[in-house]
Amino acid sequence: MDRVDVALALLVVFGVVVFLSAPPDPQYSVSVRQASAPADADVRSFSALGADAQDRFVRAVDGESVRFGDPPTLEHGFVRYDGTTYRISVSAHEGPVLAMVLPALGIALAGLGVVGLVGRRGWRAVRGGETG
Repeated sequence: MDRVDVALALLVVFGVVVFLSAPPDPQYSVSVRQASAPADADVRSFSALGADAQDRFVRAVDGESVRFGDPPTLEHGFVRYDGTTYRISVSAHEGPVLAMVLPALGIALAGLGVVGLVGRRGWRAVRGGETG
C-alpha cells in the first residue's frame, strides 16, 4: 500500500466522518415571555394545547431551555396560562442546508475514495497481467 492508497483510504474515512457529523434536521427552540396581546390577537387557553405542547410551554415558562428535533407542536402566538398572557416564539436552528449538504458531501468523498482504491487495484492487476 503506497501513499496514494493511504490518502484514498483516509478520504474514505473522512467522508464517513463528514456523513456522520451532519446535524439532524433543524432543531427547534421555544421561548416564552409575558406580553400583552393586541386586541385583535387570537389568545389560546393553555388547556387548548396538546399534551406535548403543554409540557414544552410549562418548561419554557419555568426557564428551561426547550429544544427539540421534531416539528413544533407549539406555534407563534399568545397563550393564557394561570391568568397571565404569554407570547410564544418558536425558532429553527442548525439550518437544514447543513443537514442536506454534509451527508451528500460525505458520500461523495467516501465514494471518490472507494472508486480511487478500486481503480488503482484494478490498474495494478491489469499491469501485473501484462508483465507476467
